[in-house]
Amino acid sequence: MTSQLTVRAAVGSNLGLRRSNNQDTGMAERGIYAVCDGMGGGVGGQAASQASINRLRQLADQPVRSRALICQALEASHKDVTAIGRDRGGLSGTTLTGLIAPLLLADCQEQGPQGAEDTAGQAQDADAFDHISEAVAGLDVGTGGQELIGLSSVPAPPAAQRFPDFPEFLAGLGSQDQPPLTPDGADIDPLSAWYVVNIGDSRTYHMNLDAEGRPIAGSLLRITHDHSRRQEAIDMGVVLPDVAEATIPRNIITQCIGSPEGIDPDFYAVVPSGRFIICSDGLHGEIDDSVIAQVSAANPAPQAAVDQLIQAALDAGGHDNVTVVVVDLKASPEPASGGKDASAHTQPAPGPWQASKLADHEVIGQMDDQTLDAIRPHAAEQNL
Repeated sequence: MTSQLTVRAAVGSNLGLRRSNNQDTGMAERGIYAVCDGMGGGVGGQAASQASINRLRQLADQPVRSRALICQALEASHKDVTAIGRDRGGLSGTTLTGLIAPLLLADCQEQGPQGAEDTAGQAQDADAFDHISEAVAGLDVGTGGQELIGLSSVPAPPAAQRFPDFPEFLAGLGSQDQPPLTPDGADIDPLSAWYVVNIGDSRTYHMNLDAEGRPIAGSLLRITHDHSRRQEAIDMGVVLPDVAEATIPRNIITQCIGSPEGIDPDFYAVVPSGRFIICSDGLHGEIDDSVIAQVSAANPAPQAAVDQLIQAALDAGGHDNVTVVVVDLKASPEPASGGKDASAHTQPAPGPWQASKLADHEVIGQMDDQTLDAIRPHAAEQNL
């Protein structure tokens, strides 16, 4: 039996109550769900975050998104943002965090532009139902905006077809000290693992869903690790988290796209199930993780969750731009022939949700169990 992966996603951005322009940009398209928080002054910050999202949109055109291609997109973004700062006589930068499917998702409805424009409290609607297919072709849209496409055993196309815009990838990205990166995704089961990537202090969270598809408040986990002075001090044991929050400004970051020191993104392999909350620090800097969990759990629909999380940040002071992407993923069996609804089938009980930080150049589908850094045991130290 084949399976379907249902994706419901929504994105929203707000200027906040203290800013004159919005330097955030969000994206929820074709299996790439991301937030960028620009910096470098008004126009420079806007341009930086938009440039990075534009590179992700180019990546979204690829039927397979390997770690190698993601890294190339990030490096291209880094060059773009560096040039933006140079052209403006200073430095520009942006954070980037998000969830990336290893194979193309086809959106079943057109989405409006995300981010960089103040939506005046109106969250941008990308609440679409998507299904991922290894065939990456011949998608039929069913009723209610739902694509009735399952995961099949259609073989992946040759590498030359899968990576037409990245010829340097086909030539090999390795050096004498570093082997070429593997075109992961060719053999990956998209129900097994997706990527989470992070640069800076925007965040990606996860929540489990109950049998009815409602987020479970007590399950909130922060997947990503902030690249910030505050987080460094906590990690080194210099100060306790509550002292760090009171004494170290949260906006001193140690890594961003556009930094003269370059980028070293964190990659995680995550099971594609449950709710993912992707946000700029305009959300997590205004409200505690416990509030994020409560608001999300109270709003099962992704768009409602986006709206209410943004409103909670505004109610808490709205000192910064706030951008939120909410993605719900749920696997289910393919509908049986004969017209029976998929809901008539008994769905298997989901296994425990897992996320692991990947070692350098480790890829999903080819992970060494001995090198995986499972982060859930550490969640209690940094979250609820």
